[in-house]
Amino acid sequence: MKRLTLFFLTFVLLTTVGCRPKTTRYQAEFLGLFDTATTVIGYAESQEEFTALARKIQERLTRYHQLYDIYQDYEGLNNIKTINDHAGVAPVRVDPEIIALLRFAREQYFATGGAVNIAFGPVLKIWHDYRSRGIDDPEAAEVPPPGTARRGGTVYRA
Repeated sequence: MKRLTLFFLTFVLLTTVGCRPKTTRYQAEFLGLFDTATTVIGYAESQEEFTALARKIQERLTRYHQLYDIYQDYEGLNNIKTINDHAGVAPVRVDPEIIALLRFAREQYFATGGAVNIAFGPVLKIWHDYRSRGIDDPEAAEVPPPGTARRGGTVYRA
């Protein structure tokens, strides 16, 4: 009986594994979103299938990049920069995804006792400035010194 059970299980395992479509590992990379390089790694039955999926991922990330961008305006889109530009001046109608992210961030802030805080703008501004200067002058490119902070347009070092 044990031999019959073992034979049956082996048969089922071999035929089941053999019936699955063969997938291959693929990789796609793109630059410019969120001021960084993005790498997508996935498994698909063909290069065409993976390319189509990677394109959808890139399109979705591009949308998030534009919605949450604090530096650029995009025609027909109110984003975080739009909100900041109109702060204290006039209300701005924004995409529900921005509201959902802000609500989620607020919940996480309180749930973690403040350990999660998306108010990271001053730090991002420093890295953005250093990156822009590095692109303009690659020979002088550098990273911000540890402890650098920006308040009210003034750079402080800890």
